[in-house]
Amino acid sequence: MDPSGNKAYRIVVTGSVQGVGFRAFTVSLARKLGIAGAVRNCPDSSVEIFAEGEAERLDRFIESLKEGNGWSRTDHVAVTESRIRGLKSFEVDF
Repeated sequence: MDPSGNKAYRIVVTGSVQGVGFRAFTVSLARKLGIAGAVRNCPDSSVEIFAEGEAERLDRFIESLKEGNGWSRTDHVAVTESRIRGLKSFEVDF
């Protein structure tokens, strides 16, 4: 965590999360919560997310990822603390 209270995480979501609008859901959710970062599909059918922002907002973000978008099925969400990059937006791919 930096002095501002911000944190950064690498998040890997497994389950039925590709081809069901999960990346678009992730982008929309992140932008709504004021989280910066990116999301991408991985060759192993997981989705990888880099997210940074206020710790409390990140907690809400991660909880929502666990619930999914209604079409997805989240089996596991692995969260690893990462280095803050100072990003200003949230995009698909990185």
